Amino acid sequence: MADIKEIAGHLAGLVDQLPLIYVTFDAREANFRFDFGDIGCALHKHPRSAQTIRPPWLHYELTTARGGGRHADPVPIWLKNPSGQDPERNRAALRRALELFRDTPTAVMVQVNVEDM
Repeated sequence: MADIKEIAGHLAGLVDQLPLIYVTFDAREANFRFDFGDIGCALHKHPRSAQTIRPPWLHYELTTARGGGRHADPVPIWLKNPSGQDPERNRAALRRALELFRDTPTAVMVQVNVEDM
């Protein structure tokens, strides 16, 4: 059975396909759904993501389901200080966050500061 780390790595490869709403301060909620074998997966962008809070954040959650139940615990993903003018920088930070989660055995959540990219 695939684990959540493998799924995060797969999603890192799909980041370029995400609509612009995922990497901007667009206040609408969004769900990107995909399958990983028999596991249903979703990247949920929370509508609480805001440029007006200090520091600004984009907040995501990776969820998985299998056979009508949860496959693994949800993974919170935070992008701190995302760019308001450069969505591609935010896209790169989201990809990096997913890769960090994939490559860090003990991680249960991940945070990336976009200003450090």
